[in-house]
Amino acid sequence: MKCLVSGRTNNKNKKNRKWIVVSTILFLLYQNPSVFAADKDSTQKEANRALKFRIDDSNGDPLTGKKTPSFDLNDPSNLLKQIEYDPVDGNYYFIEKIGGRYFRTPTYLTREEYLKYKAKQDEQAYWRR
Repeated sequence: MKCLVSGRTNNKNKKNRKWIVVSTILFLLYQNPSVFAADKDSTQKEANRALKFRIDDSNGDPLTGKKTPSFDLNDPSNLLKQIEYDPVDGNYYFIEKIGGRYFRTPTYLTREEYLKYKAKQDEQAYWRR
């Protein structure tokens, strides 16, 4: 008879211990919910900070896409820049491709804008010699 009673008390003690352990864990998690929380986005507080060296990107237009002095890398070597003339509308299209894909949306220059651009390029090439 003693064995049955002690067996029942062991089962009750095991159930009580499990309940105490589970309730303790839940209580600790409730007190510190950051255990399961994801880290906050660090870019939110950094968005207001100004960069020490500005990085600018061209908008694809060779005339208005002015390069201001900044800390920046040159264009990649596989970037192909072309100017194509369209005789139908008389515009010059400035195209930038990487491989066979367009890098930026092509922009166009009128005849006057193209002549201004070409004169600027020729002048820079002359002074680089």
